[in-house]
Amino acid sequence: MDIHAYVVDHVDAPFRWEELTVDEPVPLELAGPLACGITTGAGAVLNTANPGPGESVVVYGVGAVGLGAIMTARNSAAATIIAVDLHDSRLELAQRYGATHVINSGKEDSLERIREITGGAADYAIECTGVIAVLEEAIEAVLTLEGAPPAAPRDATRPRPGSRSRAAARPSRP
Repeated sequence: MDIHAYVVDHVDAPFRWEELTVDEPVPLELAGPLACGITTGAGAVLNTANPGPGESVVVYGVGAVGLGAIMTARNSAAATIIAVDLHDSRLELAQRYGATHVINSGKEDSLERIREITGGAADYAIECTGVIAVLEEAIEAVLTLEGAPPAAPRDATRPRPGSRSRAAARPSRP
């Protein structure tokens, strides 16, 4: 079976369209996450967040999309990569594939732990669950304790929250 996918050789390389061949014994339901979920998570990190040196990324939900985000964040300039999920088995995979910290939100207050790990607020939160309450927490995770945007200086490479495209404003890294 042939799968068409975007492929990236390394973080600074542009995407290119390529045909990948998957061995016949591989069930389509297993190949699907590779073609869809993993690349969706990778795109969220590369095209939307695009974390710079020393920045932090929180990924809520580490299924196929979340693991794609974790692996890509690991290959970015991000220093802190936090995985949040309810399942320890998924968190073990997240840690294996690049998370620097894991939080089981069913066992501890994830927002409190994120603030502890980041020293206040995360730079980016990627929500991969589709659960409204989790989305609301992801928004809180990138706000300071007082509920205001982080006090980091903003310029052409880091526009104000709510701007249409962070990726378009951020120049490519050398």
